[in-house]
Amino acid sequence: MQVKLIPYERRVLESLESKFQLEGEIIVGIAFSLEALRASFERVVHDGEVEFRQGRVAVAGFINHAHHLLIGGFNALDQRNGPVWAACFRGLIETFGACVLIREKPGCAPKFLGDRIKAGQLRAAAERGCPGLGGDIDRLNNIVHPASGAVFAGFRAVDAAAGQSLLRRIPGR
Repeated sequence: MQVKLIPYERRVLESLESKFQLEGEIIVGIAFSLEALRASFERVVHDGEVEFRQGRVAVAGFINHAHHLLIGGFNALDQRNGPVWAACFRGLIETFGACVLIREKPGCAPKFLGDRIKAGQLRAAAERGCPGLGGDIDRLNNIVHPASGAVFAGFRAVDAAAGQSLLRRIPGR
């Protein structure tokens, strides 16, 4: 089956594949995910009704937002910009949390169009939807917000499972 990519999607995936020697299966998986997001957005936007209901606007917005965060994160990774990558993927997990909230209580979808939903609610919902994502948000926050993780983000990568640095620390540190 052939995957249809938008030119900027193709460019970032080709760049990631060459710079990081990613396996073809990973690139194909990402391409299928991007195509699935685009297809979901098109279904929500074009399905049936001429006018959007408020909940459908929120869902369409989240699909579009997820697509931009995914591509933005990969672009940041391609440019070796860890803090922007972390911010994009934290936002992606929080968007997933919003989708979990809507799945649990569909009537809450319009609230996302006006009310500010607290980050803690999104984190808790993401954790309910996929255990472990709450810890991922915590680790990404440490890179995004001014903290030791942010200071060293460009110099070392952390192996979360082992709790250790994969790269040596800055000399003299």
